[in-house]
Amino acid sequence: MADNTLIKRKVQISSEIFGGFYVYINLDEYSCTCDIEDYVKAVLCSSLMNSNLTNLAEMAMNTDFDIHTDFDELKMQNTFDTVWVCDGCKVEGIEH
Repeated sequence: MADNTLIKRKVQISSEIFGGFYVYINLDEYSCTCDIEDYVKAVLCSSLMNSNLTNLAEMAMNTDFDIHTDFDELKMQNTFDTVWVCDGCKVEGIEH
């Protein structure tokens, strides 16, 4: 198991519109992937609003972001691995 204490992990969006946007987080500050998804979305929306990109910010606010990797698995991954957040995809026939 990787020791992620005080190590910032890169969390990046994989998306046609928002792809490439990333933040660094400390996994120890989160208890589930939904908290990470919410944080990334909030920072994205804030960044877009601060740049006066209000239409994109509104699109981001209405986007369902998802991390497909289980939270416990994220904590065990190499600390250099990027945590990927997608939008609007399907996994095993279930729309997220």
